[in-house]
Amino acid sequence: MKLLIDIGNTRIKWACLVNGQLREPRAVIHKDLNLRVLLGHGLPGNQPPEQVYIANVAGRLVGDRIASASKKQWGLAPVFVEVKRRSRGVTNAYRDVTQLGIDRWLAVVAAWNRYRAPVCVVNCGTAVTIDGVAKSGRHLGGLIVPGLNLMQDRLTSATSGIKLETGQGLDLKFGRSTTECVNNGAGRAIVALIEHAIADMKIQHGRKLACIITGGDGERINALLQDEFSYDPHLVLHGLALQVEHTR
Repeated sequence: MKLLIDIGNTRIKWACLVNGQLREPRAVIHKDLNLRVLLGHGLPGNQPPEQVYIANVAGRLVGDRIASASKKQWGLAPVFVEVKRRSRGVTNAYRDVTQLGIDRWLAVVAAWNRYRAPVCVVNCGTAVTIDGVAKSGRHLGGLIVPGLNLMQDRLTSATSGIKLETGQGLDLKFGRSTTECVNNGAGRAIVALIEHAIADMKIQHGRKLACIITGGDGERINALLQDEFSYDPHLVLHGLALQVEHTR
C-alpha cells in the first residue's frame, strides 16, 4: 500500500494505492488539515504505507510539514514527484518543464491515458487551467486564468463599493444584484474561455474530442458548460498513481 498526496493551492487530497486502485480518497482545505487524520487514521487496516508520494504546488512550507510528519510517524521520507519531459506516453510541451505545475502534468497524463485520444483537461481550482493533448500524446500547452474565488476576491479587494453576499448561486444570467453580477460574471468568463478553447481544439483535432474537468469548482462549472465533460475530482491522484506504478 502506498499513500498518495496531492497538495493543491487550497486543498489537500489523499488516497491509498492498493493493487493499482485508489482507495478511500479524501480532501480538506489547508487550514483544516489534521495530520493525524492524513497520516494513519483511517488507512485501510490501519496499516502503515510502504511509501508516501507527494505532488505539491502549494510551496515548501506545507510540503515540509507533511514530510516531517511522515518521517516521525513511519520513518518514511516522502518522494516528491516532479514534472518530466515524457511520461506514460505523454510528451511535455513546455520549453522548461520545471515551470509546469505538477498538478497540471499529472492531470494531463491521467486524462490522455484514460482516453488515448485528443483530450482537453480543465482544472477549476484557485486558478483555472486548460490543457490540450493530441491523439499522439503530444501536450499542446495550456491557458491559466484566476479561478472563481480569486476573481471575486480580487474585485472586492481592489474596489470600495463592491460587497458580496455569501451563499449565492452561480449561473450565466445577467445579475440583479452586485453579488449576482460578480458571481455570474466570473462564471461566464470562465465558461466562455473553456468553450472557446474546446471549439478551437475541435477544429484542429476533430470533433471526437474527450473533455474532462476536475478541481474544487469543477462540478459547479461543469453544470454551466454546453460541451459534455467527464467530471473527476481525483484526476491528479489518478495521474500520480500512474507515475508511481511506472517507477516501480
